[in-house]
Amino acid sequence: MTITLNINQLNKFTRGKKIIFFGRSDDLITKTKKIFKKKISFIVDNNKNLLNQKYINLSIYNPKILSNLDFSKYYIIITATNCLGIVSFLENKLKLKNIKNFCISPVMNDWVKLCLIKNYDKNIMFSCNDFKNPNYGLRHSSGGGGIYIINTKNNNYFKILKGQFRCIRHYKKEIYVSIEQFKGTIIFFNLKGKILKEISLKIYKSKNNLSANTVGLAIDRKKELLYVSDSYMDQIYVVSIKSKKIIKRIQFSTKYKQANSYHHINDLYLVNNKLYVSYFSKSGRWKKNIFDGGITSINLLSGKKKVIINNLIKPHSIKFFDNKYLICNSVKGELIMNGKVLGDFPGFLRGLDYDDNYFFLGQSETLYMSGLKFKYKNTMNNAGIYLFDIKTKSSRFLATPSIMNIHDIKVI
Repeated sequence: MTITLNINQLNKFTRGKKIIFFGRSDDLITKTKKIFKKKISFIVDNNKNLLNQKYINLSIYNPKILSNLDFSKYYIIITATNCLGIVSFLENKLKLKNIKNFCISPVMNDWVKLCLIKNYDKNIMFSCNDFKNPNYGLRHSSGGGGIYIINTKNNNYFKILKGQFRCIRHYKKEIYVSIEQFKGTIIFFNLKGKILKEISLKIYKSKNNLSANTVGLAIDRKKELLYVSDSYMDQIYVVSIKSKKIIKRIQFSTKYKQANSYHHINDLYLVNNKLYVSYFSKSGRWKKNIFDGGITSINLLSGKKKVIINNLIKPHSIKFFDNKYLICNSVKGELIMNGKVLGDFPGFLRGLDYDDNYFFLGQSETLYMSGLKFKYKNTMNNAGIYLFDIKTKSSRFLATPSIMNIHDIKVI
């Protein structure tokens, strides 16, 4: 991505060098000269009508002149609105290096950040568990559930798989794995939506109810194992990919004699033989509106459990970044890293991934406006995806109006 400089950094990089302005913009040159006090040698501009003229007693030349200069002695400051196009020209045509040989004027830093996030071109996979049938009431939408792909630049999105899907994990190469929430079926698929393998867990809530509530998914690629969380039973199934069978059950809590949805465990993440589990209630009283949710780690070798964070409201989407945990404190719309709030969002936050430049956060249509109104003067009801820059604390929202719920996000 394009790197920008503040005025102090610019003064450092231009020390002992002759300065060239690239672009004859009245506004940008005037603002740049107010903060940058050094002498300017000349201006270059692509507008042929300006060549061999002068502006503020500075000669204006064709940018071709730059090819003959020694850039150990010169430095370019871009003062044109087409700044990103000029960056491309300097890097690709003249083989100059951003920051070392040139930079965009600091007065345009916010404009650059806007352009970068606005034009960021990345494909993102996300899951949705909506029903298309209106008889399902609050859980239905016109688009219906499935696995979708959205492009961040044009905001176009399309469905590659139908179903009520929750967690998405990368398996290998271009193969991904997800879990159908109410069928208890694990699906292996490619980016074209072709199903490559299915594992039916045949989990029952009771003898007379075939409905499952499988939501979280973690993967051990070396051992070819999957970990699947069951919110109805507060337990985790260890599934062999090879045999397609449950080989072990991990009880999240031994507090109750009979397994039931006391804690409402949901998402899972596996790191170095530790399985991280998010849940609605540590005390097991979420059905009584006691939301002391959080993350607990389970050591898969010793079986020991450790609370990582507590007192969150319906948290989801555990991930790790730079060896630090991330979690969405969903009802409060908070992105938390190692106990610190990185960003606030005015909606129900669920679904999380990142690349080298941005974090990607899912937002669902919220049923918890009363919980948000004390924090925000405006609650957003759209479903969609945020591109979030944790350095600038700025974001861009991509709406997905045909669906209600986003559960997980995967950068592809």
